[in-house]
Amino acid sequence: MEATCQFHVTKEKIDGRCRDDPPYWIYKNSKVTQDSLAAAASSLDRIRTDCYICGPPPFIEQIEDCLMAIGFPEENIFYEKWW
Repeated sequence: MEATCQFHVTKEKIDGRCRDDPPYWIYKNSKVTQDSLAAAASSLDRIRTDCYICGPPPFIEQIEDCLMAIGFPEENIFYEKWW
């Protein structure tokens, strides 16, 4: 199975792929919701997929809850709360 990297970008206007990025990088420019995460993960093996979250602590906590609700194990969800 080919590796992919999906980015959910909420501030910049990026959608699809950037010209010089590797072909497996996919950008989504929209609000991140449990439904959007479920759609992005529809073809993924949730047990073998790592998720990385970046943002303020309330956002991180909300997205972590959403990821676990759609079947990602807690040990596959990574973030750093440094503030």
